[in-house]
Amino acid sequence: MTSILPGIYPVVKSTKPSAVPCDLHRHQHSLKNHTIASGARFHALENLLTEVANLHGRETARQTRTVLTKYLLTKLTRDELIQGNPIAGVSLDELTGTKKTARSRGGKALSASEYEALVDHLLRLDPAEGIMRRQGRWTLDHLIAKRRNAIDQALLQAATGLRSTEANLITWEHLADDGTTMSVRVTENIAKGGVPRTALVLDDRVAEHLRTRKKSAGSPSEFVIGAPSDPSIAWDRRNRNKAAQTLYLELAQALKIEALENERSHVWRTTLHTLYGDGVSTAVLDSQFGNSEQIRTKHYTDPSDLSTLKKAAEKMRSE
Repeated sequence: MTSILPGIYPVVKSTKPSAVPCDLHRHQHSLKNHTIASGARFHALENLLTEVANLHGRETARQTRTVLTKYLLTKLTRDELIQGNPIAGVSLDELTGTKKTARSRGGKALSASEYEALVDHLLRLDPAEGIMRRQGRWTLDHLIAKRRNAIDQALLQAATGLRSTEANLITWEHLADDGTTMSVRVTENIAKGGVPRTALVLDDRVAEHLRTRKKSAGSPSEFVIGAPSDPSIAWDRRNRNKAAQTLYLELAQALKIEALENERSHVWRTTLHTLYGDGVSTAVLDSQFGNSEQIRTKHYTDPSDLSTLKKAAEKMRSE
């Protein structure tokens, strides 16, 4: 077997093998000039993927491995030019010595004072302020409605810990309210994992805001936070996330809250768990947040917040 293999390089915006060299780095371990026999060996592929991971990151190495397997090694095996994929069953971590990076968001809580300031600020915001008519398809009313949506979604999540997708699927019919206590029925078709629950609206200011909003709703079946142009339709996830990013960055600058430069809606789940979780039963927390104690501990506990530990130490010293 003396056939020359194509030189496979990580090419930007391409997911297929290419002989076009990377313009930024010198790839000494590409498959260029390898024969089928030498290039299809374990160490040659290991060196290639390790180099890609080091120069371009783990995700590019993962994509490169997919390309190798799908477009090269499988075809060579089918044509009986090699005996099989030599890196089959070997994890990317083992091949490259890299590990999947930790979650870039989540696990960060706001302080009690930051939370209070944020909710107050959100409630005072005028959705129309700063909005100017722009060229394009959207009307001024639509742009104002989109900003109002982003504000109201942040408030709803801040008071309940609902996930973004759950908050977007809540209709006015899902709100239970006796004038004193408000809760949200997170039904099976809304809850992540399909397990229904009831989430209390923990902030009375937000509950009152929702009561005011409900008075102007056209129908009980409308979404609390529906599409800006039509609340009877669910808000598109991509547009929702873009609106949230714009708002959170604005909040970070206005209130000097550094966490919001990176954190998004999961910050509310972590914050509420930190503020209210101490001394509350697991069953109650399961109902409020819709996940297990293990998941809450792993993803919604801020290890940098030592306030609970400090309180415990003060209590022990006073006894």
